[in-house]
Amino acid sequence: MMQIFAQPLFPYLETSSAPRAFRRVSWAGTLLGCVLLVGCDESPAGASAGAARDVSTRGLAGDDPSASSGASSNGTLQDADTAAAAVAAVEDQLSEGMAYADLRKGALAAGWLPIENQQCADNIGGEARVCRLLPEVESCSSDGRCAMWFGHAPSAARFRVDTYGDALGWVGGGADAALVVRTWSFATSDATATRRVTCPAQAFPRFLAAFASDEAVRDAFTRPLVSVLRYRDAGEDMLTSAVLVPAAQYDGFRLRHDGTNYHVIAADGTTDPQPTAVEVSQTGPGTQRVAYQYGMSEGSTYEFRQERSCWYLAAEPVAAGS
Repeated sequence: MMQIFAQPLFPYLETSSAPRAFRRVSWAGTLLGCVLLVGCDESPAGASAGAARDVSTRGLAGDDPSASSGASSNGTLQDADTAAAAVAAVEDQLSEGMAYADLRKGALAAGWLPIENQQCADNIGGEARVCRLLPEVESCSSDGRCAMWFGHAPSAARFRVDTYGDALGWVGGGADAALVVRTWSFATSDATATRRVTCPAQAFPRFLAAFASDEAVRDAFTRPLVSVLRYRDAGEDMLTSAVLVPAAQYDGFRLRHDGTNYHVIAADGTTDPQPTAVEVSQTGPGTQRVAYQYGMSEGSTYEFRQERSCWYLAAEPVAAGS
């Protein structure tokens, strides 16, 4: 559960009050200490190229039965070099008093995305309009102080920004900005991911069946930050933008496997007894896309990435209802 403004969600490894040179060394050193070794088999994951294939009734007997003998957890995805590079890409742009709009533009350009906070409206109360405008908001106080979070999905790095001013008027940049940056701090990925689970299979069809049938596998092989494409209100138009959802809050994977077929989990938590056709396609090196259509207009698309010698749910690259 996301915590409120007065109690930050993640432990800080770097604060804007320390000298910059010291902050970089301290952050990188601590991060290196947080990286866990992964014991999965180092052989490349099997994946079929070419057209999408229907795996709704695909048996497992024909798949590669080999599975890695090691273990993994969603806390192992943090890569010190990747995270350090992501931090460096935004760190030199940050300064106290800068326009929040300028910081946000630079962070997005550097590959960071807003971390969606599902408790934002409860934290703020009332209409909480700012939660719809800025999904990265964690909370705002009555005196104009807000806390925002951004994440870097490939490395699971995060950073928090504290602001002051009119958050509803955040779009203005430059010296006359209504919302300005006060402080910032960088953080590691969740320290709570301690479960170690064996990678169930290198062949993706077999992995997907295990992922859809075992909650422990889903917990272990979901990225700490899942990228989700959302619709957002832009006046007369509905636009899409990507946000990051922490794995502990992510509940968007709605497929279950019963040993033979895939089934959809409805919004009320019940399992549809009718099998659902699932299509899997390789969309790039080490990338598999899983899609299904449910009813006339519902359905979802998921993207899995080959990382740390296994497969991880990384994204929902298509907005729900598209």
